[in-house]
Amino acid sequence: MSTVIKVKRSETASSVPTTSDLAVGEIAVNTADKKIYVRASGGVVEVANVVAGGGSGDITEVLTATGSGLTGGSTAGSANLAINVDDSSLQVSGNTLQVKASGVTNAMLANSGVTLNSQSLSLGGTLTLDTDNIGEGSTNLYYTNERVDDRISALVQNGTGLTWTYDDNANSFTPAVSLSSFDTDNLSEGSTNLYYTDTRANAAIDARVTKTFVDNLNVVAASAGTATTATALASAQNFSLTGDVTASAVSFDGSGAVQLTTDIAANSITPTELNVTDAAGALQSDGAGNLSFGSVSASFGAIAEHVLPAADDTYDLGSSTKKWRNLYVGGNTIFLDDAKIMKDQTTGQIQMNSGVTNSIASITVTDGGAGYLNAPTITFPLPNNSGVDTAVMSDPGGGYTSAPTVTIDAPSTTPARQATATATIVDDGQNSNTFAVSGITITDSGSGYPTAPNITLSAPPSGGVQATATTTVSARSNGGRPAAAYSTINANTGEVTAVTMTAGGSGYSTVPTLTIGSPNVDTTFNSTVYNDGSNNYYTFLGGINETLKLIQGQTYTFDLSSSTHSGHLFALSATQDGTHGGGTKLTSGVTYSGTQGTSGATMVLVVDANTPSTLYPYCETHSGMGGSATFTKLATGTTATLTPVLASYDDTLNQTFAMQPFTMAMSVALGG
Repeated sequence: MSTVIKVKRSETASSVPTTSDLAVGEIAVNTADKKIYVRASGGVVEVANVVAGGGSGDITEVLTATGSGLTGGSTAGSANLAINVDDSSLQVSGNTLQVKASGVTNAMLANSGVTLNSQSLSLGGTLTLDTDNIGEGSTNLYYTNERVDDRISALVQNGTGLTWTYDDNANSFTPAVSLSSFDTDNLSEGSTNLYYTDTRANAAIDARVTKTFVDNLNVVAASAGTATTATALASAQNFSLTGDVTASAVSFDGSGAVQLTTDIAANSITPTELNVTDAAGALQSDGAGNLSFGSVSASFGAIAEHVLPAADDTYDLGSSTKKWRNLYVGGNTIFLDDAKIMKDQTTGQIQMNSGVTNSIASITVTDGGAGYLNAPTITFPLPNNSGVDTAVMSDPGGGYTSAPTVTIDAPSTTPARQATATATIVDDGQNSNTFAVSGITITDSGSGYPTAPNITLSAPPSGGVQATATTTVSARSNGGRPAAAYSTINANTGEVTAVTMTAGGSGYSTVPTLTIGSPNVDTTFNSTVYNDGSNNYYTFLGGINETLKLIQGQTYTFDLSSSTHSGHLFALSATQDGTHGGGTKLTSGVTYSGTQGTSGATMVLVVDANTPSTLYPYCETHSGMGGSATFTKLATGTTATLTPVLASYDDTLNQTFAMQPFTMAMSVALGG
């Protein structure tokens, strides 16, 4: 039987024997590390190290081959190697291989030049190129006559009486003018060919019909403008007058003067001066068309003038004891101071209005505020004469034995009129003799309700459910009209600059208090990258080159999750085009989250006193993507204030009565 010899061993990884474990010359094996150790006189030595797939150990010899560029070597111990450098561009300095100061010359390179668009350029040389050497791109196109011709042809449009014809082959652009669409009303008068006027015709006649002209007609006057003597006519002619002033016919042959005897026709003349008087001076005319009457009974015929008193609101037409009997009015309206009675010609109804009320004439911006991104809305209160428009059931109730009483709260303003209403009922389906409220009818809308009043329906008998309702108010329900206006803002400052009235309204007895919208700060921007066909741009509100406002004290979130942001890293700078324009990226008050172009990516900007007054968006990778877009910092937004101004307004007719035959008794007197 053979004898098994075992050396000292260990199966524990990283276990190394010590001098106390081994005697000099004794061997130990670590099977876990695959290492062999031996005890020498100087201590324990690792003599073998075997790893999976191969092994490693100490270098026992280094030799160099001729021409390898390395010299030196050793078969035992340390070995030193030297690098041989023959090239003039490289050198060994100490333990460093480096390029000499002279560097690598063009002559040492395989290629001593380059070719640009068929133009050769030696390294170290210069080459000047112009547009003749560079091909045309897709955006910056070269000038050509053809392109100019086509552009002019596209821009110049035909007009009335003017037609342009473009001949590309003949390189011509010819206008054709037609006057068929014009007449003399379209042409200004020149200095030579003047237009006809009656005044010019009369002046020409006056200039030509002179004594010489008359003499040439064989009617010879002694002197211009006189006819004291004249050559006798070939045959005598008769002269006579008809109309209001009459004269019998007189024969005239040109041999002497003619005298006509005139008379005034009866009841046919309207005199410019008439004096008909009795002892009391009853009827007189001042020669200017004004008649005065004394205490005389007179009958008047047709009067073709307005009859006006000498002073406003001074004289009466009739009196309490001296009354006119009937008054016949052919027009449509009788005015009673600032109120009026009017007949509707279509319906035949008599209408009356409530007189003159107030409308809003203008609005003054007393404080434009700040921070408005959009023009704010302006809210007007209802006029003082607004009434109850509708009553809507909110709960019909039940158990009513008769229609309940409807009570509408009295108005809170003066002058005012309390509204009234009635209720209608239907079977509530519970008992044969119980009802629910089916509706409410406004019998009088009232006036003076600035807000919807409460409405109360009386309670049903015990066991029933009380009905409830709500009201709405309207200015139109009682003849008034609410005013309306819109505002205008300065987009650069965020201030309200003007208010334009679109409707003055009516029925305002006092200056109303206006409500204007508060500054609307948009703190979230959804950013995407938009391509217009040739360039990429950042867009925040749907356009490019946008001018947006930032309010100091606000925090803004830029949503950068759109996939269009991939490869286009969004940033802000106080310099247009950011780092591409020589500026720096804004980092103060800026926090980025996530990866741009992926879900959840944002940039949060806190606008404070240190934020630049103007910021420009830009792409960290590509220039020009920010375009001319800007973010302008504004002061903290403040609400604008407005001051309305009232003006008199003739209110619309607001009362209508059924047309009835009537006789109106009025006091009428004509006095001087």
